[in-house]
Parts: sequence; structure tokens; C-alpha cells
Amino acid sequence: MIIQKAWRQTRQNRANTVEALFTHGICHWPQATLGYPTPGPETCTANSSESRITSSIHIETDISPITRPKIRLFSTQFAPVVVDEWHTTMLPRIERLLERALKESDETVSIDLVAIGETQEKSRPTILITCSSVTKVKTILSRRFRYDASVYDLKVRRGKIRRSKMSRSSRRVWYVLKMCGKKHMLLQPVD
Repeated sequence: MIIQKAWRQTRQNRANTVEALFTHGICHWPQATLGYPTPGPETCTANSSESRITSSIHIETDISPITRPKIRLFSTQFAPVVVDEWHTTMLPRIERLLERALKESDETVSIDLVAIGETQEKSRPTILITCSSVTKVKTILSRRFRYDASVYDLKVRRGKIRRSKMSRSSRRVWYVLKMCGKKHMLLQPVD
């Protein structure tokens, strides 16, 4: 009789635990919902079979994911004022800042002025910097580089710049041959 009372007492205590919530479900355990509001509109369905009861909660939301428009690279001619400002002030300033910031590393950085946007009409002049240490470059540019944000955009992307393994004299001869239209002739490199 004492053993039976102890067994009933432990069974009663076990019914008010989190384990009971997982085994029987929230629909059959009303003590769990006392004092705790539900997160939104929900439906509770209980499917009963011969020996076990399964329940599930479905939270209904009306939030749809926001899609960002795709940006593309376009080949457009910029206004002469933009090109002049780029070549005289902005490009040399960026080069000096990045040279100082990356003086310990031997990485190569590419700095370009390109047109990026959703369409060709909406594209803006964008300063595109390609390097491998993106965080360091973004930090130094945000601290030291000032530009007109209404005209230009600034994007820093991760990438590797592959340098040509051809020597300077070989490149010069190849360029002369290409410009003259004489690709089939071989000239001796001039030093």
C-alpha cells in the first residue's frame, strides 16, 4: 500500500514536467499555457490513432521575404566632369590610402570606376575595389576617404588579382606587334 502511494505520487509529479509536454503535447497539458501568451495566430490540431496522440502547432505569418534587385555591370560613358575628377583627385587619393594601409602585405589591388545598377539608365559611377583583405580596406576607406555619395557608389569585393608572368620587354614587343597588326612576325626584344 505504501509503495502504491509513492508510485502514484511520482506519477502525478511527472505529469507536470516538460517531459510530459513533449510526450502528450500542449493541447493535452493546459498547465503549460497558464500565464504565457501565444506568439500569434496559431492552430492546434490533434490527430489521434489507436494508442498514441500527436499534436502540432502551425504559426501563420503574412511576412514575405524582401527580394533585392539584381545589380549589373554596364559599359557606359561617364560625363567628362566625373572622369576628370576620378583621374585627378579620387584615384590618386585611393591609391595612396591603400598603399599605406597594405604596406606590409604584397597583395595586388584593383581599383576601377565602373557603371553598376539595375538597368543602364539607373546605373551610377561606382568605385570598385577588388582585394583579398576586404575588412582592412573597408575600414581605412570609411575613416579616411571622402567622396560625393550622391554621385558615386563605393564597393569593395573579395578577389584575387592574377599578375602577368611575362616580362616587361616581352609585353612591350607583344603590344607593338598587336598594334601594328603583325602578329605573325617575331621581333627581337629591344632593351
